[in-house]
Amino acid sequence: MTHDIVHASFMIGMYSLPSHLSQSARELVLRMLVVDPIKRITIAEVRQHPWYQHKLPAYLTLPPALIETQERYIDTEIVDKVTSSV
Repeated sequence: MTHDIVHASFMIGMYSLPSHLSQSARELVLRMLVVDPIKRITIAEVRQHPWYQHKLPAYLTLPPALIETQERYIDTEIVDKVTSSV
C-alpha cells in the first residue's frame, strides 16, 4: 500500500489493529483514531485512560503545567550533597 492509500484509509476510519494488542490498548487506540475530531478522545482523557496509567512513571502522573514547574525547581539539599562530596 502506498502512503496515500494508507492515509486515505485512516481518514475514513478503515484500518485494522494488531491482534496482540490488549483489550485496554485496543479500546484506547480506537478512541484515538475516531475520524470525527469532536468525538475523538482528548489528550486529558488519554492521560486518564487505564492503559496509559498502567505502570506509568511517576513524573508522568503530574499535570503538564506542574511538570514544567518541577523542571525549573532546584533542590538545594541535593545540590549541597553533591557539591560537598566532591
